[in-house]
Amino acid sequence: MNESTLGAVPGAVNSQKLGGLSAEQIIAAATPACPAGTKLSLGLCFEESPRAPKPYEEAIYDCKEVGRRLPSEGELAAYETQNYTEPPPGEWVGPGYFDGTSTRANHVSAAPNSLGWNSILVGVATAFRCVTDPS
Repeated sequence: MNESTLGAVPGAVNSQKLGGLSAEQIIAAATPACPAGTKLSLGLCFEESPRAPKPYEEAIYDCKEVGRRLPSEGELAAYETQNYTEPPPGEWVGPGYFDGTSTRANHVSAAPNSLGWNSILVGVATAFRCVTDPS
């Protein structure tokens, strides 16, 4: 018998789909997606370019306004190490803290084989970028 002459089994008409979706549709739905202007890296969506310098509290507010947050020190250092060959200008990272006298936050700049880190007063204007989870 020539199998090419057989039709689809009546109960298996939808056998190439799962829940009505094709394999391509399932893969597309499972692929992490980032908002416009961000780049998927290390499981997070990083804004591709740093924002203009602002004091720490304003940076936090700006990120929150778009449903994002400042990256942690480790997240930003890892992102910059993967995406820069020379250390970029420093950027705010979260969270801030009280050192017993004043409120401070960390400022990180990283590239392969280097890490620039310092703690500065939160009122100093510094560049920053926001991150969010992929959808």
